[in-house]
Amino acid sequence: MQSYEPPSACNGLSGDAIPLFNRLQSEHSPKYIIYNIPADTKLISVLNSSQTRNYSEFLSELPDNECRYGVYSFGDDQNDTIFINWVPDGAGIMERELYVECALELWREMMGLRPVARFEIREKSAVAEEDVRKKIAFSG
Repeated sequence: MQSYEPPSACNGLSGDAIPLFNRLQSEHSPKYIIYNIPADTKLISVLNSSQTRNYSEFLSELPDNECRYGVYSFGDDQNDTIFINWVPDGAGIMERELYVECALELWREMMGLRPVARFEIREKSAVAEEDVRKKIAFSG
């Protein structure tokens, strides 16, 4: 039987993680950012960003077997931005624990220009576009 070792904490954020988020908030470009935590560095890092407003494209960047963080801007208002901690059941338990543990660190760094809606999800159906838009409208 394998012994269980809890995930070690992340090592912080890469240098471009927050500046790109601030650009999304102030200049509305890019429209979304996908972050990951590479196993070799354990730094929260920008994996991809895009200029598209297509929400389904954004969701397609969340793989069924790996964790990610995602920030998506629905419009030109800072209050139209969401933060997703994607921890699918298909990812390993230690990876899921690491992403849950490190989410707070990324969230704290974003608090100056914070996303309105924050989600920790295991299934994409939990963040259907219509439901997310309702939550944003209610929060605003």
